[in-house]
Amino acid sequence: MPVKGIKCKNAENLSFSWKNFRTISCVLFIISTIIDTGFTCYMVFDQPFQFSKIEPVVFHIVLFLVILNLLKLSRKWNTMIKKWLRVEEILPQYEKAAERTVLSRRINSIAIVFFMSALVEHLLSVISAIHFANYCPARKDPIESYLFSSSNQLFYVFDYNTIIAWLGKMENVLLTFTWNFTDVFLMIIGVALSSKFQQVNDHLEKHKHEHKPQEFWEQSRIQYRRVCNLVEEMDDEVSMIVLLSFTNNLYFICMQFLKSINEMPSMAHAIYFYFSLGFLVGRTLAVSLYLADINDKSKITLSIIRHVPEKTWCPELIRFCHEIRADLMALSGMKFFNVTRKLVL
Repeated sequence: MPVKGIKCKNAENLSFSWKNFRTISCVLFIISTIIDTGFTCYMVFDQPFQFSKIEPVVFHIVLFLVILNLLKLSRKWNTMIKKWLRVEEILPQYEKAAERTVLSRRINSIAIVFFMSALVEHLLSVISAIHFANYCPARKDPIESYLFSSSNQLFYVFDYNTIIAWLGKMENVLLTFTWNFTDVFLMIIGVALSSKFQQVNDHLEKHKHEHKPQEFWEQSRIQYRRVCNLVEEMDDEVSMIVLLSFTNNLYFICMQFLKSINEMPSMAHAIYFYFSLGFLVGRTLAVSLYLADINDKSKITLSIIRHVPEKTWCPELIRFCHEIRADLMALSGMKFFNVTRKLVL
């Protein structure tokens, strides 16, 4: 997501430019992914078809589509954030400074925990692959043997070359962390959107036992509706990424469970495999639950309204109540499914 101005405090400074260094890097990454995907497809389909060997093709194609969608989203990100800012400006403001930092702390915690876990998983995969390369060497040198096995789609066509081997390894690392970035990005979107509903709910919670005029409920309804509109607009932009994330995660969970019945060739292999499986399942659940929290928080508003004393009800509050009942606020996978707790179950 090569967006310019991400370190600036003002949303007006966000922009997108094809001449930006990060955008050029992203385009080069897309080109390298196309080439790598081509070699992978050639290697897999040039041999007798086996279901277990189609894994790298799914991995490459899904992540290639993710990268394209993230680049597309980055072109609209400044517009989306400005809309987000306008919504935040009309919401009830936080009274304490500590309340303003809760969201940023949650986002930082999610990013640190999952990226560090991804790094540990990748290091374990390297250790496992090196261990396997020592016992079943494809080359005389153990490092060469490891690089050969990690980029075997390239050396299915070319003779071994150290530069090509390291380029293949770099591509593999970038794709692996793109997969993790996609899930972390969706978690952060889920946390941020649910926090907007929470902001409305916290304000209503403070005043639910008070006798409030119709103007108060009209303002609250408008605030709630603006957050709903933000969710719908965000869903239009990220629903393809949600679909690709769920597709990739569920496919690899199924494949990992299928592999779990096989005997592990070594202890290093077993440690990596079960850590990887646990991390994948945990990350998929985290994405699902953080996104489902948007729907949960939108429903809490109705339960708060039901505690308002009956004698203080007015037409605007009744209208507000009907709107909440009629809406299903959730991000979706290209409208095929809505991410709610029922989906997680």
